[in-house]
Amino acid sequence: MERIAVPDDYEDRLTAARAALARLPEGPLRDTAARVLDGAPSRDAAGAASDAADRAAAWRRS
Repeated sequence: MERIAVPDDYEDRLTAARAALARLPEGPLRDTAARVLDGAPSRDAAGAASDAADRAAAWRRS
């Protein structure tokens, strides 16, 4: 299983996305974008999920 690399500027990208969200007009597009950003994992959570997937894949192979 390939590991998904979290970009070095991940937090900067989230900050920029939130700034862009603030400029969107009220409506369903803005609501959906807000839900997506609210669900964006932290760098630590993404790393923990990747580690858990690695462990699960190793267990399955054994």
